[in-house]
Amino acid sequence: MLALIFPPIPSLVALLIAVAVALIAPKGRGAMAFVGSSLVFLGVGFLMIGKIPQRWGGGFPVEGSLATFGSLFIVCFGVGIILVVFLKKSDDHTQST
Repeated sequence: MLALIFPPIPSLVALLIAVAVALIAPKGRGAMAFVGSSLVFLGVGFLMIGKIPQRWGGGFPVEGSLATFGSLFIVCFGVGIILVVFLKKSDDHTQST
């Protein structure tokens, strides 16, 4: 579906960057980093085309200021996930104070 919305070369670059972010994520958090990166690139892509297409055939695409707000919300949500992945301390070990 996304191949029909976004050009294939930028989509491949975004996928490779998302995989790279997932690989440098702390232990056990690679999937969350991948999802966050994918959301960021998806939001940026929607922001660039200026609309958010529907997955089902019956609806019109979201366009205009609502699409801009939705795209920025998707980007912020993805950045928030990435920040949680990289900045939250691990609970694997106990710290003595």
